[in-house]
Amino acid sequence: MKVLHLSPLVPDVSGTGGKRAVYNHLEDLQRCGARVKAVMVDVEGIGEQCPDCFRDFSPVVFPRALPRVGKGPIAKLSAVAQLIFGPLPRSAAVIASKHIRDTLHRLVAGDNFDLVIVDHLNAYALLDGIPLSPPFFYIAHNIESDVLRDRYQQEKKWSVDRIIARIEHWKMLRFERRLIAQAAKIILISSGDKHAPILESAQHKVKVWPELPSPKQTKWAYKSTKSMLFVGSAEYFPNKEAILWMIQKLMPEIRRIDSTITLTLVGTSKQDVGLIDDIPGIDFSGFVSDERLQALHLACDLFICPIITECRSLRRKSRFVGLSFSMRSRPA
Repeated sequence: MKVLHLSPLVPDVSGTGGKRAVYNHLEDLQRCGARVKAVMVDVEGIGEQCPDCFRDFSPVVFPRALPRVGKGPIAKLSAVAQLIFGPLPRSAAVIASKHIRDTLHRLVAGDNFDLVIVDHLNAYALLDGIPLSPPFFYIAHNIESDVLRDRYQQEKKWSVDRIIARIEHWKMLRFERRLIAQAAKIILISSGDKHAPILESAQHKVKVWPELPSPKQTKWAYKSTKSMLFVGSAEYFPNKEAILWMIQKLMPEIRRIDSTITLTLVGTSKQDVGLIDDIPGIDFSGFVSDERLQALHLACDLFICPIITECRSLRRKSRFVGLSFSMRSRPA
């Protein structure tokens, strides 16, 4: 089978969860002996290259289409223009350069692919509107319109951030619905997304393929360090929401009970959440090496995962630390 694999991220075993998920999916294709042409985007703009283990896939890494907003006044004006006039949500527009789309148009017209895989919603921006002969499978990392809906609902009413988030949500909803309608199969890596309202009419083509971590050789043992660990980048809104909740609500309550309990946040710096001063009991470690991350997992007494659960029958939301079994859940 000849497969065209599209990703808006350069795969990696470390970094964001999305990078690792794409890495895992390419490994699965490698194991099943598929002939793959891999196309990906260096969305972080740092000159990333595809890992050597996938060199048989003839990977092509393209630069991002839009500059980061913080790159200066021209980048800011470009972002405003894209928000007002662009039909795509920004996360999709960032990768959808004319050069990449023209290259893909030639690829799908000239090569006899049996299948196209869209690995993450944003990758569909590379194909949207291009005639395709082979079917395409969509691997959904999240229900992105739900994430953006939650984001704008959290912003202050009538604030600029809320208006921007609302526009982005509207664009994402249209884009995601179009993708779901066109995909031959939709593969979810989280069973919690299966009953999302946007998938209601597409249940006949939905499959769940859980993204499970690999077991570690070294086993954790309780050490009574009174330390907690959270891993996540604040660039992803649900993670930022969780981090702010831990800073503002959870840790003050915990430290009233025992001031020696600490929390380490990996993947996020103070600046990422708009902080300047240190917060007692909280260590912002930012991105760390895989070795350091494993050491933290082994040293801490508790890995904390704030979850927002939504019980549709009761129309009620609650937040707790732990796992959700019977109600729909998503990582905060």
